[in-house]
Amino acid sequence: MENGMVQVLVTDRNPNVRDLLRRQLHSLGFTTLPARNGQEVCFHLTSADTVDVVVLDPEIDLGACLSSPKSLARLSTRIPFVLHVFPTWEFDENLTAYASAIVEKGGDTDRLLSVVKTLSKTPGLPPEP
Repeated sequence: MENGMVQVLVTDRNPNVRDLLRRQLHSLGFTTLPARNGQEVCFHLTSADTVDVVVLDPEIDLGACLSSPKSLARLSTRIPFVLHVFPTWEFDENLTAYASAIVEKGGDTDRLLSVVKTLSKTPGLPPEP
């Protein structure tokens, strides 16, 4: 958490979903880093940018960045990540074993926003019921 601002890495193949989540998270006081592909995810996770929570579209090809359970375990101990999935997504044990939460995609993003707030432990944001 840099300067009290929580940064959320928002990954999704769909630019409309990325923009919607960016706007909604911004309205709650978060800053966001968008990532449209695995290269951008890896860049943000390995650069000087501070990432506090990751919202991960599991359909994004993460390549060598997070391809092994060992690298996922390392990530999950440093940064909580939420798998943002379609109801028809076939669960991948390598991802689900290390995810902090799994939230289904749908027309309503309240559940996802609630999970991000909880995982970020953001001071000043209302606690979840």
